[in-house]
Amino acid sequence: MQATRKMNIDAKSFFDMILTSAKYDIEQSTKEAIALEDIKTGFTYKKDLTNKVGKMGDSITTLTTVDVPFVYEASFKTARGINTVSYKVEQLSDGINVTYSEDYIPATSTLQLNNKIVSIFFKRSNKKRMKGMLKMMEEHLLKQVS
Repeated sequence: MQATRKMNIDAKSFFDMILTSAKYDIEQSTKEAIALEDIKTGFTYKKDLTNKVGKMGDSITTLTTVDVPFVYEASFKTARGINTVSYKVEQLSDGINVTYSEDYIPATSTLQLNNKIVSIFFKRSNKKRMKGMLKMMEEHLLKQVS
């Protein structure tokens, strides 16, 4: 599933925000400092997760593509499957187009069937959530500029 938004900001500012967020997540998960320059394709770290009912689990997070300032993609491997998120940035003459994508590959056929059924009901709300997230990201960056 994906959502695209035209933003009135530059690609560098958008990508700096993505990398800063990734840096924070990596430092919180690993308890070690990392330089922004070290956030590149292939970087992997373990992250502890808590679901909505408080059960603990972990994920192996891999930055599958970091192509500054055009593509950021990360995958999160858990016992339930692999979630992948990506931001693709296209430079325009008057801003940028950002396409945000989410993909899920279930670990078992049962989870795959469940995902197909559930995605039918949540497709619209997920799309709305993704568009809202992109809008909030743009608004945040525009506030920093002014």
